[in-house]
Amino acid sequence: GSATSSASPAGPTGDEQRALTALLERCGPTIYRNAGSDPSASIPADEVEDLRRRLEDVIDTLPDPVLARIASAPIHVQRWVSEDHVRQGVDPRSAIAFEGRPAQAEGGEAELTAIVVFRDVLIEQIDDDDEISDLLAIGILEELARFFKIEDLELGL
Repeated sequence: GSATSSASPAGPTGDEQRALTALLERCGPTIYRNAGSDPSASIPADEVEDLRRRLEDVIDTLPDPVLARIASAPIHVQRWVSEDHVRQGVDPRSAIAFEGRPAQAEGGEAELTAIVVFRDVLIEQIDDDDEISDLLAIGILEELARFFKIEDLELGL
């Protein structure tokens, strides 16, 4: 018989799940919150709008076939990566996550329901506002690879 991946479309394998659980138990408090930031505090509306606009500008640089896959997804802004996101394969250091049903293989079907920007993760990784678009672009490329299995993309920034 041929070897097939044991990962199910619903989520990680048993070994992956145990590793995730151990990681979350050990690092969860530092992944999800910062001592100087209340994770439940709302984000000012002008910051939410600014992050959405910057992300839309980055998305507009994508090649048309890729743009068509993500352009209609709503953009949400939240403070931190959630435990659910990590369990779905999102890097807790990532400034962006795609939500929905990821492709299981290159060229496979995926269903994107939303794009999430993690404001506080983004802020921790920049020295000034000029770096925001670059970090968003990196996040988009990482999520295209993870969610749609699209590799070797470059943005026309």
